[in-house]
Amino acid sequence: MFYSGVGSRKTRQKVCDKMRLAASYLEKLGFILRSGGAIGADRAFESGVVNPLMKQIFLHNDVCQDAIYIAKQIHPNWNAC
Repeated sequence: MFYSGVGSRKTRQKVCDKMRLAASYLEKLGFILRSGGAIGADRAFESGVVNPLMKQIFLHNDVCQDAIYIAKQIHPNWNAC
């Protein structure tokens, strides 16, 4: 079971604290985090996961051209990425 831990880079600390707690809870239930490692929300989720096997962090250099093509089609503001 997987979940996406993503959000704004400008997420307020109070919200990031809740994201960290949610990630910790989901880890205990057996869910695996998938996130992008960006500052803000992504890192808040990642910080709540203790076991490295329970998180998959995908960085910008992990992307392939097919993924970029798909993202361009569905992202509402691709040029801002």
